[in-house]
Amino acid sequence: MKNYFGPKHGFYFAFLSFYTTWLLPIALLGLAITLYAVISRDLDTYVSLSYVFVVMIWLSIVIERWKRKASEIALKWGLTMVKSEEKEVREGFFGDDRYNF
Repeated sequence: MKNYFGPKHGFYFAFLSFYTTWLLPIALLGLAITLYAVISRDLDTYVSLSYVFVVMIWLSIVIERWKRKASEIALKWGLTMVKSEEKEVREGFFGDDRYNF
């Protein structure tokens, strides 16, 4: 994808793949809780409330995992987030130019 459409589109489709993979377990859990609520005719359950907290924790984990995955993809594809020609060197600096990406 990256070689044909470019890195922006490559990252978009990499994110879609990543998000779809991570969305499946939480969606199945939500479906199970919804079915439980409909079958038991109890729409206001503590299970539903606890599901909200599970989703918040899940979302935090997904965001952190995506940051790691995006860095891994950028490294694998040879992309850097900051172009070296845009970096400013302060006046009076003496030494070797070294950049951490």
